[in-house]
Amino acid sequence: MNMSKLHSMKKFIANTDSQGFTLVEVLVVITVIPLILGVSFGVMSAALSVYRVIDARSDLASTGTHMLEMLGQDIRGLLEIYNTSSETRLCGSMYSAENIDYRFTSPAHDSSGALTRNGKDITRSGVQVASCKFDYLKPAEGSEVPQPPTPLESSAYESVLPGLASCVRVTFTLDKGSSSMTFESIFYMRNS
Repeated sequence: MNMSKLHSMKKFIANTDSQGFTLVEVLVVITVIPLILGVSFGVMSAALSVYRVIDARSDLASTGTHMLEMLGQDIRGLLEIYNTSSETRLCGSMYSAENIDYRFTSPAHDSSGALTRNGKDITRSGVQVASCKFDYLKPAEGSEVPQPPTPLESSAYESVLPGLASCVRVTFTLDKGSSSMTFESIFYMRNS
């Protein structure tokens, strides 16, 4: 019995050793593998592209929120806004006897735009400030202004000189790669 099993095993091995791949089978495999790799690369490339956009948008939202919080805290703490302030600059004195000086530097061909607070850039690495504008406002005569800091439609405010303002509208646009996001809020000075 052992001999017949051994003989049939040798026959099976001999049959499989003598069989090989045909030229057609090899060509089919050579054609299918690059197709599979090409589709896989395309899917991975698209997924990576979507990830980069989501990452950039998340970074922009985080940076913009941080900047609005910082600006809001400083504006609410202002005693007065200096007349040297402009659309691209906000400077004034705070309760803590500290002066603040926000300056927007426009992007140029060799440098990115930035918003600085007392000379220090408040944006994160890889994020640039494409535009920034400070509007100095007070509630319009006869307007029903709710408690700050709820943003309102622009008809509830009138533009004034910086020294006469009781609130500041801050609008800025951040860029990272091909993504951009605009932020806007109105902050009331507590002493007004």
